[in-house]
Amino acid sequence: MEDVLDCNSQEMEKYLRYVSHKDFISKCVRHGIVPEGFKINWNIQIDCSDEILNKCEKIKQDASVKLMELTLVACEEKINKLRSDVCVEDLNNDDHKLFSKRKLAELTQKKNEKFYKLLNCKLDFLSSLVTIDNFQESSIQMDGNCFYRCIAKEIYNNDNKHEIVRQKLITI
Repeated sequence: MEDVLDCNSQEMEKYLRYVSHKDFISKCVRHGIVPEGFKINWNIQIDCSDEILNKCEKIKQDASVKLMELTLVACEEKINKLRSDVCVEDLNNDDHKLFSKRKLAELTQKKNEKFYKLLNCKLDFLSSLVTIDNFQESSIQMDGNCFYRCIAKEIYNNDNKHEIVRQKLITI
């Protein structure tokens, strides 16, 4: 099959990768999932109130989403450029259609597997709480956020990250 394809098959393959990448990031944005590559790992290095910690986490989350949205724009620009680089005759060629269909299906399957893995990670922490053996008693601030604080303590080992847990559970 590859013998049949000419030099534009490289542009075609690149085009299909960008289409697949754009689709993956779009799904993540729609479902409120930030893949590791877009997460901002900065943490405040001084003692501060829960309110400030929560504001910092919100800013990091918002910035990560903005980076994803900007990446979508960049993908769209690249897709349009590559679309013009791939000849119309190539797009209409039966061999290229078959190649494109197979390659896009392969890329989409890989991206979907990654997406569903990320989606399932949102709830994976709950599976660690299934057996009573995994529980330990902790003192949690009773401020109306105690449920989310307990989950944050389990996931992040820090009950001050309760707002992150609340936001993630709300968007599921």
